[in-house]
Amino acid sequence: LQFAQVIVGQGEPRTCRGCGEWFFVDAKGRGRTSRALFCSKSCKSRDFVKRRDLAAKLFESGLSVKMVAEQLKKEGHETDMDTVRKWQGRR
Repeated sequence: LQFAQVIVGQGEPRTCRGCGEWFFVDAKGRGRTSRALFCSKSCKSRDFVKRRDLAAKLFESGLSVKMVAEQLKKEGHETDMDTVRKWQGRR
């Protein structure tokens, strides 16, 4: 069924950024939306913790907020300056 939905443009298969497993994104908004990057909430949470921990290590090495955000993006992690700034305060 999902294969047929892909053929007629109603969705697409995608790999989870967290675990690499395949999941289906429904283009009509009935299931996972086209913005979904993770197959589950637990994968999304694990990715958040991984990004936050990496940011903490980068801060410990003396990098600025901007440099930490840029480094996270270079390594394929989605983040923004406001989030990184909040993480800096939690050290």
